Amino acid sequence: MFGCSQTNAHEAILAWITNWFDLLAQGRIEEACARIDEPGTYGRLWSAEQIVAAMDEAFDSESRFRRAHPEGLDFSKPQTAVGSTFANINEYEDGSGYWAEHNVPISGEFSDLTAQFRFRWSNERLVVSLDDLRVI
Repeated sequence: MFGCSQTNAHEAILAWITNWFDLLAQGRIEEACARIDEPGTYGRLWSAEQIVAAMDEAFDSESRFRRAHPEGLDFSKPQTAVGSTFANINEYEDGSGYWAEHNVPISGEFSDLTAQFRFRWSNERLVVSLDDLRVI
């Protein structure tokens, strides 16, 4: 949960997502999980093991991305990742919050793995949930 105003919500959400990816890149996955406030739409409150498993499942040993990185896959900082970034932040029509999706930086580049978040207003703060990590 974090505070922001509706006038700067998009920027604050993008900054929050960037910081979340930074934590993953630093190996602080449990800390990143602790910043998720509530289960996602499918009832999952993501653990560190599930986040790593989602990356491994998205890029199995036969995938082109995994073959391009034989040293193994690691989360990367978005500030240093190469390739096309995809960040999409939209407000719900009823004004209750936002949904966002952003491609995950892995092994120094933006991958096809996408993190899908929800940000719900509660007392002038945004409550965060991670709905999914998947290739879209």
